[in-house]
Amino acid sequence: MFNLRLGLALGKSLSEVRSMPADEVDLWKTFYRLEPWGWHDREYRTAAILAQVWNVHVNERHLVRRERDYYRDIYGLYTKAISERETDSTMRQKLIDANLEERKQMIAQAFGTMVKEVNIGGVSSPQPLQ
Repeated sequence: MFNLRLGLALGKSLSEVRSMPADEVDLWKTFYRLEPWGWHDREYRTAAILAQVWNVHVNERHLVRRERDYYRDIYGLYTKAISERETDSTMRQKLIDANLEERKQMIAQAFGTMVKEVNIGGVSSPQPLQ
């Protein structure tokens, strides 16, 4: 993950980062540990600004908000993205491996509708009903 983050920060591709000398990458890792950049930093700054703007307009102490009130659940979002990626990959492979009848059912399920078979140029293809 660090190589991806470094590539993003430097405007380099992953292969360019991987071709960097190891001692330079180690220096970047040390720098990152001392002064982190990326979503952590932006997340905190955004949350701090939101809390300050909110608190300027609040007169009652029990309505005051802190930075943590505005943090997103990054780990939860990351976990969800990984799960969706795995699901997409699994579904793609199932579609590739499926026979015609199974493909019809998968398309019907995806569109939430019935499927009819359409003959296009002598090739039979399942299509959702309009």
